[in-house]
Amino acid sequence: RPGSAFMPAPNEEELKYVLDELNVLFESYNELLELWVRQKKSKTFLGRILAAFGWLMLLACIFRVIGAIMSMIFIQRHSSSLTENVTHVFHRLSILAGAEIDISLWSQYASFVF
Repeated sequence: RPGSAFMPAPNEEELKYVLDELNVLFESYNELLELWVRQKKSKTFLGRILAAFGWLMLLACIFRVIGAIMSMIFIQRHSSSLTENVTHVFHRLSILAGAEIDISLWSQYASFVF
């Protein structure tokens, strides 16, 4: 054919490089497709309800963390039922282990985790 250049067959290294690049492109395309679908679903009524619920849960978690930190900083005499339960468990464990620990302090740390 006039005007066409002879192209040698690609070697194995070039083919591997091309396959790797195709995999990266496919993963990028798949990620963009998932984001597009997620954006479309967020525009629906159910998507808006789930987004509002997510924000509500975020605020609740922040409130709980701040409350637990304040409880650790300012040791309160009137603790919640969770703190009382954790205190009771720590008291039982300290009796079984025969260890002397500051139960009220460690129960507040444990209530922060749970």
